[in-house]
Amino acid sequence: MLKYKNKFIIKKTEIKESIGYVQKTDNELYNLAKKQSSTLITDDVKFSRHVDGKIDTQFSTFFLALLVSSKYLSKEKALELLEKLRNIRNWRNNIIYLITKNQIEQL
Repeated sequence: MLKYKNKFIIKKTEIKESIGYVQKTDNELYNLAKKQSSTLITDDVKFSRHVDGKIDTQFSTFFLALLVSSKYLSKEKALELLEKLRNIRNWRNNIIYLITKNQIEQL
């Protein structure tokens, strides 16, 4: 059981616009994000490409750059955490890692 399950909001949405080549759940997330004008956080690079220009998507590592830019985390600590994520997720030099590293270094 989730310790904080009472903190989650469960929403249902209908699929008004379907994106090809993605799963039903991804289409539901896309439609909900579009309906609510929300940013969708995902590490699914393929999904992100399919919805590019239709909704705002960010990779989960976006939060590292956000914390650095708001001065809650140093650039050095963020890069250290990114390296840990890279190892845990076995990202090597994938696009999520490279984009985030570049964003943090530019701050």
